[in-house]
Amino acid sequence: MENLEFSEPVSPSGRYFNTTLLCAYVFGFLESEIPIDDSQTMYLFKDVFLPINPRFSSIMVRDEDGEMRWKKVEVKAEEHIKVPIFPKNESSQFYDEYFDEYVSRILMEKTPQDKPLWEIHVIKYPTTSAKGTLIFKFHHALGDGYTLVGALLSCLQRADDPSLPLTFPSRRPNESAVRAKKGFFRRIPSAVFSVFNSISDFGWSVVKSSMVEDDKSPIRSGEEGVENQPCVLTNISFSLDHIKKIKSMLGVTLNDVITGAIFYGIRLYMEEMNSEKGRRTKSTGLVLLSTRNIGSYQSIQEMMKPNSRSPWGNHIAFLHVSIPKLTQSSLSNPLQFVWKAQKIIKRKRNSFTVFLIEWLLDLELKLRGHEAVAKHIYGTLKNASVVISNLIGPVEPMALANHPCKGLYFTMTGGPESINIAIMSYTRTLRVTLKTQKGFIDEKLFKSCMVNAFEAISKAAMEMPRSKVKNWMYVTSKDGKKIWKRVEVKPEEHLKFPKFPENPSIEFYDQYLSDYVSMILTEKTPQNKPLWEIHVIKYPTTNGKGTLIFKLHHALGDGYSLMGALLSCLQRADDPSLPLSFPSKTPAAAKASESSGNAKKCMLKRLPSIVSSFFYSLSDSGWSIMKARILKDDKTPIRSGFEACELKPFTLSNMSLSLDDIKGIKSKLGVTINDVVTGMIFYGVRLYMQEMKKKSKRAESTAVVMLNTRNIGGYRSVKEMLNPDSKGVWGNQISFLQVSIPKLSEGRISNPLEFVKEAHKLIKRKRRSFSVYVIGFILALEMKLRGPEAVAKNIYNTLENSSVVVSNLMGPIEEMALANHPVNGLYFTMTGLPENVNITIMSYVNTLRITMRTMKGFIDEQKFKNCMEKAFEVIFKAAMET
Repeated sequence: MENLEFSEPVSPSGRYFNTTLLCAYVFGFLESEIPIDDSQTMYLFKDVFLPINPRFSSIMVRDEDGEMRWKKVEVKAEEHIKVPIFPKNESSQFYDEYFDEYVSRILMEKTPQDKPLWEIHVIKYPTTSAKGTLIFKFHHALGDGYTLVGALLSCLQRADDPSLPLTFPSRRPNESAVRAKKGFFRRIPSAVFSVFNSISDFGWSVVKSSMVEDDKSPIRSGEEGVENQPCVLTNISFSLDHIKKIKSMLGVTLNDVITGAIFYGIRLYMEEMNSEKGRRTKSTGLVLLSTRNIGSYQSIQEMMKPNSRSPWGNHIAFLHVSIPKLTQSSLSNPLQFVWKAQKIIKRKRNSFTVFLIEWLLDLELKLRGHEAVAKHIYGTLKNASVVISNLIGPVEPMALANHPCKGLYFTMTGGPESINIAIMSYTRTLRVTLKTQKGFIDEKLFKSCMVNAFEAISKAAMEMPRSKVKNWMYVTSKDGKKIWKRVEVKPEEHLKFPKFPENPSIEFYDQYLSDYVSMILTEKTPQNKPLWEIHVIKYPTTNGKGTLIFKLHHALGDGYSLMGALLSCLQRADDPSLPLSFPSKTPAAAKASESSGNAKKCMLKRLPSIVSSFFYSLSDSGWSIMKARILKDDKTPIRSGFEACELKPFTLSNMSLSLDDIKGIKSKLGVTINDVVTGMIFYGVRLYMQEMKKKSKRAESTAVVMLNTRNIGGYRSVKEMLNPDSKGVWGNQISFLQVSIPKLSEGRISNPLEFVKEAHKLIKRKRRSFSVYVIGFILALEMKLRGPEAVAKNIYNTLENSSVVVSNLMGPIEEMALANHPVNGLYFTMTGLPENVNITIMSYVNTLRITMRTMKGFIDEQKFKNCMEKAFEVIFKAAMET
């Protein structure tokens, strides 16, 4: 091996994961749907894999100053790519056994220190799980699971369309991000509890790492050198859709369901192996966590940036979690394990222990060196009973060099625990991988107990009774307060079946539907009845064979509440027993949690962002107050300035865009979907203004963006919304942001992508501002001091003084059906507002529906729609040419 050049120093974590005491590896398993053709191996090795990171072609050496550094060397493919030979022409069951023995062997083997610290094993023989398997073996010194799986995924492409990026499940936002945006006094109780929990958990973690061991039990042998003993790998696959259904029924999170089932499965195994002591044994799970505050994987280029929020390397810490004991009550009702998991996870989310542990390891490294840190981590793993870690995989099926990927899972080695549980999602499957100490753990029984635990929890969740539906109307009480009063609901007063003339022409019904919708948009519902109607249009149009229109008063709740209620009436068209799922809230969720990460940095590092955030919040809030009272947008082709526009007739028009096309633009420009859609709307609005009146391209025009102030990624069940302590509570939880619509300059005409970049800049700036919450506070204060009429006037003036109102909701990924009627499209709008243009955005399956409600007789709705379509086409073309 020829020496070439030195690279960067080895990180501290890279050193303590490669010591005499701790030598850890991450294994990634990629299962192929077709037999593996290794003809492209050298191309993938040289041109795809090695360029990912210089560490893949480097070794650890000590320089002249005694510092460990990465040294670049020549990499020989035959030393790293292993293709084992098994007997030929045997059955899949035969190869299962050979595969298991081969995996057990390589899990224990260490890679040579004089070569780059990785291997790829190509298993070309079919097993019952796959036609072939690729095993990626990475030393932990190269990076943690997030880094290495991210690198692995960068080699793969979407199987359906390689030009589109992979997407990942939504991540539930960090509660710290929510707390960071509450008022100071409202944060005091949670801050006190957070400090208390953090000190308590941190102290317990230090004690567990250094002094207190778990009891010896059927899941902890307590033997010396367990990391050097043979282990067995087994796998269980669960339907993510089924787990989501349990989650929906119980009103908890996916993590709560999975963690509860694992805890229950562990206790069932302990009970089976040692019924007398199993229930009373004190056992701890050690949960490994990434300390990055991000929602999904970042590109390799982003990871390699020095100031990246998701840097390459090892950024992990751990949490000790007591495994709940098995009582007679929990045996009869296994859902108690899920609720206990929910309670534990919620408590841990309110604790900064993970970051305190990370700080402690850094301090120990500086004072005592990397061997001491390795000893600390080793002791932590040894004193616990089970190690648990998880990673997320993509939503879409992947392929590597035209080999469709059937399955994806991972595990870790090098730790002294008897059981290691690794969890990974891929498409609609959750893979739970169990690495167990051979000869001590009965792997078949352990797997059986895990399966039984999931089945018992699923059965108990499905048998839970559903809550009853209530019907209410809005009345004034004796003391003058508005209250909800329950009344009898007469279907004929709320279900409307309009009759159109009989005509075979779909275009005819298009016009009748348009006129009918314009009429009901301006009609008010009677106040002496529940505030909703359903209009059943039984006539075919170009968009559907029939249409249901749900008209719901805003007093009942905001779009999130009402759309959640509507979706609870529908089912998945492919399998009604499975729950609907929704697009991931990325990277918005990640950015929303940025304040959570900042909250845990030192004060000096936070100072610039605090100052800028304070400045933006003050500036945006002040501007919003001025817009509500004094400043008005110019009169333009999109703002008439007429009085009582909300009472005038409106027209509704729709355009549908491919979400894959939008994701393509997003990927090309390195922005978000919100940036693309917002930039396109801004550009389309300005094109229309210029077409109608050329001078208007210099006009001051503002968009009011309506925002949900709940920090959640998807809809909650109605049952959970009605819970007073829910983070997705029913009702109106909205605020607004004022956004200046960029003007149409010559530069932006020649390069329309400037509108997307400007939208990206605006959205990023607004995310760093707390003005949404300041505005919410002002409205709440005004409500207390001056009453609802004053608040209504404030909101009304804000909308009247602006030009456009924009809002959005997300719909499900899967196709839906209502009473066996497949849903072809889904969109929404809002009325009762004084703006001339209202734009609403909604996703459904692979389509983004943009609905434009425009003032009849003032806005040329066809031209406005044409300008919007042109804006998207021009931006798409420009993006594809970059």
